[in-house]
Formats: sequence, C-alpha cells, structure tokens
Amino acid sequence: MPLAFTRKCIRKLNKHFHGGRFLLDAGSGPIAHDEYLEFGANFEHRICVDLSTQALQVAHGKLGSRGVYLQASLTNLPIASEMIDAITCNHVIYQIPPAQQADAFTELWRVLKPGGVAVIIYWWQDTPLQWRLERLARLFAKRADEGKKPAASCPALDHFPRSLQWFEQQDWPFRYKIESFRVLGNAFMRSYVSNDWKGRLFLEGVYALQQIAPNYCGRHGQMPAIILRKD
Repeated sequence: MPLAFTRKCIRKLNKHFHGGRFLLDAGSGPIAHDEYLEFGANFEHRICVDLSTQALQVAHGKLGSRGVYLQASLTNLPIASEMIDAITCNHVIYQIPPAQQADAFTELWRVLKPGGVAVIIYWWQDTPLQWRLERLARLFAKRADEGKKPAASCPALDHFPRSLQWFEQQDWPFRYKIESFRVLGNAFMRSYVSNDWKGRLFLEGVYALQQIAPNYCGRHGQMPAIILRKD
C-alpha cells in the first residue's frame, strides 16, 4: 500500500515533463520505479548521470539506445551549459555532503536551457507536518509494525538533509517553487500505515492534503519537490 502511494506521488510529477531533445536524469541510479521512466516519454534522449557504473548498467537495460550514460558527480557535470530541456533529480542531493549541496543545485541550473524546468526531490531536516501526523496516528492507531520482527539490517546511504531555512537563505541564481512530493517518509509509513482499509483511507487523506495545499505540504512535510525554471 505505501508503494502504491509512492507511485501515485511520482506520477503526479509527470505534468512538468512536456518533451524536448534531452532529459537529464541526475543521479539516475538504476531508475528504481517504472513511473520515473514515464518522465522521458516525450524526449529524444535521456541522459543518465550517476557515480555507480553498476546502476548505469541497470539503467541501460531499461533504456537501451535512447539513453546516454555518464559516470560523473552532480557537482561537476560533463555537460555544456544550457543544453538540457528538463531535469529530474530524485533523492540524490541530500546524499551529497552538506558543503557541496548548493553546488549541485547551481550545476543543474547551469546545464538547463532557457525555458527549461528541473524537478528536484529533496528531504528536509525538519518536518513539522509529519510530526503532527505522527502524533495523530499515535492517538488513533497502534503502530503497524507492532509485534513484527525487526527487519534485517542493511547498509544505509548517508543522508545530509538541510533545512527549509537553509534553502531559502541561499542566494540562488534561479527562481523556484516548492511543491509536495510526499509529506511522509518511509519509516513513518512502515510504522503507522497498516495494510488494510484503514491504511488506505489514511493515505488517501494524506494525498488529498498534498493536492489541496501543495506549497504548505512541500515546505513542512518530509520530501518536497523543488521546481526550478530558467527564464
């Protein structure tokens, strides 16, 4: 059920990708969800950039000759300025060391064409909306993972999320809009969203809230969609 909610949130972003010659998938990884593939439907080529050769190989298996595959850092893209029609960047920049994150934002801006759009999924350090929803969940439902055995441990990627205040205080060269991608993180959904009608109803309510108040949810939820546009 949480996976279906995530897929619905991804599809909502497809409205930003109208087409062109090049879609940059910045930090593409293996292109984890099929819904991300839909972003490139109206582009001639999808340029996948990632540090992992293994991830790029998996992406190649999904895109074939329609893809261009570059092993590189988002802070130093081997791409000419103003070459890219649109950019998708999903859950990557907050994994970059904090001192370099602003460089990644401005590097994406550099390669974007005038009239282009970049959709960046980020992760805020402070999430007051998720905290309020957790308090509500604690009042009306027991934890969905109560009584379950702990999941086997596995290596986790480093996360270095910055705050909304940090982002808004930067002297960015671009204009931007903050929308909601997902107000809830994975840990919250594992803990509080049950796999029954109650969980489905709860997520439908959360999705409706994201639709009604996208800016509020984007600013105060867990995962914003930061939309950059170049005039």
